[in-house]
Amino acid sequence: MEIYYLDNSGFAVILGKTLLVFDYYNENPYGAGEGFSCGVLPKGRMADFERVYFFVSHRHYDHCNRAIFTYAEENPNTAYILDVGMINPPKEFDVHRMGVDATWRDDFLFVRRCPSTDIGGSFYVEAGGYRLFHAGDLNCWHWHTEATEDEERQLRQNFTDALGYIARFVSKIDVAFFPIDTRLKGPFDDGALEFIETFHPALFIPMHFQNDFDVPENFAAKVDVPVFQIRKRGDRMVWPPLL
Repeated sequence: MEIYYLDNSGFAVILGKTLLVFDYYNENPYGAGEGFSCGVLPKGRMADFERVYFFVSHRHYDHCNRAIFTYAEENPNTAYILDVGMINPPKEFDVHRMGVDATWRDDFLFVRRCPSTDIGGSFYVEAGGYRLFHAGDLNCWHWHTEATEDEERQLRQNFTDALGYIARFVSKIDVAFFPIDTRLKGPFDDGALEFIETFHPALFIPMHFQNDFDVPENFAAKVDVPVFQIRKRGDRMVWPPLL
């Protein structure tokens, strides 16, 4: 498995000749090049893959871009697994709009739509022998410096309840993509720590960290699971590590 960090919560996951793309929104390459290593999809090369799947967790601007629908013109074996709140997706493509608890499968992957503590939802995906979880905007959004004690307590409970609900269906995660948002101030990684404590993913990948590239490295020092220590858009990780 190859994993590329695209931007914010956007990732490309390559499983042999299959491409999974999560929450892709930034079409402007990082640096002077192009393609995955510059944090964008490789225009003109999508036909290199036997199958392409786009996942959109919700409609926030930094999680979706309608440009994703142009890539089906390069590769007709492209499927779109979208939040049910996505407005007017093109009908001519292979589009699957999913609300929480919905499931979908084809001959390669299985998808379960899981809840969020923001709009939209999260994704649990089984593909190529791996179990992936992309949180979307699921997080412990406690807003420590702004909420009252009662509000913060309720926000934290909402998150714990969401994890408990997901755990009814998901027992093991190989790769987890999860937010660590420094805008929360104070204990901004509480959600990530609770998620790891609950699911013990084999690999944890921080996202939504507001381009503070110290966050992945600092978080890795706090936990006993491997962490993709992203330093820039286009960074690549091979998992499991090559011997």
